[in-house]
Amino acid sequence: MTHEEYIENSTIELCENAQRYLNGTLDFIGALRAMFEMIITLEGRESEIAASLICFESETDHLPSASQFHLWDEMALDSKKAAILHAEGSYGSEFGELCREIIAKYSR
Repeated sequence: MTHEEYIENSTIELCENAQRYLNGTLDFIGALRAMFEMIITLEGRESEIAASLICFESETDHLPSASQFHLWDEMALDSKKAAILHAEGSYGSEFGELCREIIAKYSR
């Protein structure tokens, strides 16, 4: 795969994950993690979008995504689920706006 193909594939996947979050088919933590490295690759750490994602990731890096729930003890997971709901309640609206911005910027 060439570098150009890698960037193209990353762009497509980034937009798909943003849309999946907006559609409700990808959880907040899963979407954040999936999009974090891609946006850093495409824009670098200094961009406004990357800076926002870095802040969200910093606040949620201790929380599991839905795909990781099966790895957790049920009692421990209950408290993490509450923290996830709190994080999404706190950041979900702004994250949704970032997803729309990403789609508008990178969709072809």
